[in-house]
Amino acid sequence: MITTTGTVDELLSPANGGSWADGLRGLNGGPVFARIVKNLPATGGLPAAFGAIAARIPDLLRLDLGVILVGGWKKLEELRRYTDTAKYKPEETIVVELTRHIVSSVHKPTLDIVVDQVKVDTVPFELKITATIDSALLNIRGGKILSVSPGSCKGSLELKCEGYTVLKREPTAIRLPGTWTFGKPIKLEPLTRQAKRWEL
Repeated sequence: MITTTGTVDELLSPANGGSWADGLRGLNGGPVFARIVKNLPATGGLPAAFGAIAARIPDLLRLDLGVILVGGWKKLEELRRYTDTAKYKPEETIVVELTRHIVSSVHKPTLDIVVDQVKVDTVPFELKITATIDSALLNIRGGKILSVSPGSCKGSLELKCEGYTVLKREPTAIRLPGTWTFGKPIKLEPLTRQAKRWEL
């Protein structure tokens, strides 16, 4: 199956096979949840903890896949050369084609648990994303990536909490939007002096 998506939460949601709360139930008995439940009102208990945390997971994962994918490219030597203002005018838009690339990204969002305006604890998550993109067209100007038009893509994602896998999507084909235009262009890492010397 090919999923069309632009954000991480859209991509992971169908992989759950149930609800977000179902995925969290494997954490029962873990130290973070034990502390949370201990401090929750007596009428709430564990079901309330699961429900409250599950409701916020999509917000934590509302990450733009385009930004994540391009973030894995911004240090590539073949792109960093376009930060050289002596060769490329700041007002010049350059179209660059990238061939097959693998992008790996790790994110560590956290969720604060607040009861009666007092923080009870913090739930740590870890999100790992690996994507293989066959090709992509980038528009670059002034040393910044303005937009990306990706080709076919295959990606895998895993969300963990306390070392336990909450949700996982095995490598599968992803149909990405035709073009991402970034409201805030992504700045490329500048060339080092040594790298510039080798280019001369």
